[in-house]
Amino acid sequence: MPPSGQKRGASIIYAISGVFLVFFVSQQYIILQQPHDKDARSQNFIFSFDNNDQEHEKVDSDKEDCSKEKKSSPSLPSPPSSTSPRHLEDDLKTPDGTFNTFPIYHTEVEDGWHSNVHCIGDNFQEDAWKFRSCHFQNLCFDTEEKTYAIFASPEQIELEKALEHSALVNFSPSRSMNTTVALGGINPKWGNERIATQWYPKILPLDTIKSTGYYSLHSNTTLVPYHSLAGFNPGHLVWDDFLPIYTLLTAFGLLDNHELVLMRMNVEPAMWASCQRQYQKCKPILTKFLPLMGMTLDQISTQNDTVVTIKNQKEMKSKYICAPNGAAGLGSLTDHGLKLHGWIPKDYTTTYNHGRGASLYAFRNFMMKNMGIEPEATKIHSAPYRIVISVGSSAQSNRSTNFDKQMQLLKEHVSNKKEHGGKGKYDVEIVQVRLSSMSVMEQIRMVSGASIFITMCGGGAISAMFLPRGASMFAFYNEGDGEGGTPARLDWDLLNNIGYLRLHWLPRPQKSYTRRGKAMEGPGQHDYDAFVKLVEHELDVISHTNDY
Repeated sequence: MPPSGQKRGASIIYAISGVFLVFFVSQQYIILQQPHDKDARSQNFIFSFDNNDQEHEKVDSDKEDCSKEKKSSPSLPSPPSSTSPRHLEDDLKTPDGTFNTFPIYHTEVEDGWHSNVHCIGDNFQEDAWKFRSCHFQNLCFDTEEKTYAIFASPEQIELEKALEHSALVNFSPSRSMNTTVALGGINPKWGNERIATQWYPKILPLDTIKSTGYYSLHSNTTLVPYHSLAGFNPGHLVWDDFLPIYTLLTAFGLLDNHELVLMRMNVEPAMWASCQRQYQKCKPILTKFLPLMGMTLDQISTQNDTVVTIKNQKEMKSKYICAPNGAAGLGSLTDHGLKLHGWIPKDYTTTYNHGRGASLYAFRNFMMKNMGIEPEATKIHSAPYRIVISVGSSAQSNRSTNFDKQMQLLKEHVSNKKEHGGKGKYDVEIVQVRLSSMSVMEQIRMVSGASIFITMCGGGAISAMFLPRGASMFAFYNEGDGEGGTPARLDWDLLNNIGYLRLHWLPRPQKSYTRRGKAMEGPGQHDYDAFVKLVEHELDVISHTNDY
């Protein structure tokens, strides 16, 4: 027989097991008693409206349960909500109408409501407006006067009065409303007319809006009035409009979980090469490329042709459409700043993109996500290596080329495929494409899988933005197109600072020159030999480098 101590130990084990069994059964009984019908659970309702103004309900009953589960864990703090309480409240309400397709809600002016402004980039010079950018709280659009307005608090009015004192020359608060910004990028060719892009909303007292209230856009909305520099050219559109808008939003933390509302501003006089003068050329380009910013053409207008619809009302209760956030001031945020793109020697003496590599990569990913493409999906370090050759990338005849000779060299000396008759050592996929004939989605999918991208510099080279990290770009340029017959490495400032790819500049010799200035007609064998060796070098680097 076992000792008495062993008996006591066994009894204790049985007792503990019995307790756990009773606890388990009781918990199962409690669970079974919980209500399972969807009406018994807490639910979130998100409303949307189709073109027929029919109201639909979407039930999302899992979010609250998940948030409660996260909050109960002391080791895993719940992340901040991606939607503000005010935004959830907006979603629960029926919109009173739309503003350029965006829902609006009539709102009374509550105690404490007013506009605020925060500006950055001041250089304390007379032309500071070209460098300044501002974030507005409660930026409003006047649908009757077609202008913007902000509503100053009593404290703001008192501050502005104090700043008028003649002795406060060097007193420069970033919260002053007595300032201006540049609506868009600055084209040096505009001369003194560029002053037309200097802008600031009207400053009005609160009494102006208290009696009528205002129509509010969603609480996560950011309204951006801007002037398009030359939107009929894809390069200017992406690098002189979209990139500075993106930079402006990130500067003030207005990108994540914010809905963007753009308004293209016309100015007087209309600027040379702007969309205001060239809208019929801009329209198809905007239609094609606006999805990169998560927008469509019907969601954007000028200040003169906005579309406001009001439901179940004969007239608007207020003439003001207000956004909780607004931002403006693109002047020096373009890829070229206050200079040209590389046409004259002076363009190379300053840079606006140094250290911008991480931001440019984030901008790439932002655009790809707006198109529904996973930015990090492509891996390029294993064969076959795709070489994309962009032909006819420029509408300018002196920059349009088919790269037939380069295509032949790649097949003969780099490729190891029998169908190419090549003697090279690399398994390559050589694709010759005319990107302008492809949709933006097709362009991104083609280029984002490329190991090497060959193109002429200029606006058609924007597709290089979508190259994967670690890829190589060959940018050909005309040696004598610049001022005084100098090289024209267009958009060099931006391209040289894209840190996620390796950029190589290659002359497209129409008439090349030695370093001592001796003229040489046409491309020589040395040009082709160097091209082949550079391609082989880049493939060697790519094939021996793991993806980032």
